[in-house]
Amino acid sequence: MKIIFYFACFTIAFAQDFKTIFTAFVGSNWNDQEWFYSDIYGGIFGFCENEQLFGGHYVFGKNSLASRQFILPPHYYVKIQLRFWKIDSWDGEVFQLIADQKVYSRQFWPNEGGDFCGRGKKGNNDLLVNIEVSIEHNSQLFALIMTSNLDEHAYYVQVVFRQQESWGINWFELSILECFLGCLSCEDSTSSCLIWSSLASYWQTQMSDDGWLTNGGQIGGSNICGGLLIVGGTSILMQGQSLEKTLKDLPIHYLIKFVFKIWAIGEWEYEKLELQVDNQVWMSESIQNNNPVPFDCGIKQKVSIVNTHTINNHTQNEMNIVIKSNQSSQKPAFWVIQSLDIYIAECSIGCQECFGTEPTMCTKCIKKWGFYQNQCIIAPPIECANVRIVQFKDQNINNPDTFQITIDEVNQNSIDKGQQKLFVSSSISTLTFKFW
Repeated sequence: MKIIFYFACFTIAFAQDFKTIFTAFVGSNWNDQEWFYSDIYGGIFGFCENEQLFGGHYVFGKNSLASRQFILPPHYYVKIQLRFWKIDSWDGEVFQLIADQKVYSRQFWPNEGGDFCGRGKKGNNDLLVNIEVSIEHNSQLFALIMTSNLDEHAYYVQVVFRQQESWGINWFELSILECFLGCLSCEDSTSSCLIWSSLASYWQTQMSDDGWLTNGGQIGGSNICGGLLIVGGTSILMQGQSLEKTLKDLPIHYLIKFVFKIWAIGEWEYEKLELQVDNQVWMSESIQNNNPVPFDCGIKQKVSIVNTHTINNHTQNEMNIVIKSNQSSQKPAFWVIQSLDIYIAECSIGCQECFGTEPTMCTKCIKKWGFYQNQCIIAPPIECANVRIVQFKDQNINNPDTFQITIDEVNQNSIDKGQQKLFVSSSISTLTFKFW
């Protein structure tokens, strides 16, 4: 009984609920202004089984696509929930939902479901499916792209007897597991995330090159892929090319963290994309693009999204960053870094070198600072913990002012009057003088 009690306490202490960040297409919330959609037929909203849909019968069909990009607060897990409606004569075709690196896809068939809102003929059944996608995720940006490989339009005016194929969604919800209060980035609910501060962020909302170079020249521009704006991509940043930038005057630190989102466009068959920092490989990701449904990304092609992060030791005051891919074939393949966040774990004030953010984790102080009680403090000109002065008169010595100074750290004694110079190693931050 005691074991069960302790286990229950442990579970309650560490359980965390999902926090809803965004809802759409439910109740009175039918604002579509920040959604991108293309190749629609008629109005943007339809109905099925007396329920309003984003898309729906005679709305979303062949080549239709809906997408949106979200900027999220610090988190480590994302959950997407929605109701998907397959309408009419799907004959083995696929609905595809890209939720960043997680892809949901399903084939549908004509006789699945019942007659709810479509043409109402045999082989034109409609089906409601509740979809839930959960992924580990800690990038600020979250991309959502929905499409299908339907080969028939949602609505024909001239050929009314022809079968149509449609789809739509409603009851959309995005929720997250948040980082602890005050954290800018985290990997889970237990990691020490308060150490991170933001060093740089690229391509979250601004699409400029920000000083990045590709193979020695400026990035060739931006692109629209699945309705979302990206830097690089088709015919701009090709497989085998690289991005490079040098950051200077970094604050004193001991760790660097990269969080970035890669879009692999076209034919990727386990080619590698690498992150190099100061000529050292920090991350290597093997990418395969096997998503079933291509869509418009400059030209119609397959797209795969990869989120990755890496944490490494780093102490230099500047950092050369190279992101590059290898090319193993002549097939058309492109890539882009859609977002890149760089975080830094800084040493405490006064530290020159450290192994953590706490003041007691310094191993070396900056100039004119010294160790006191295991911390770096501004060093005063002279600090004496104890001073004892004894005056005596030795009958055998003519000089009544005999004295001696001992310096413990350098094992040196002095009995000479006047100004003296003492050279001490820079590794010694504190000197203890004893006078007698």
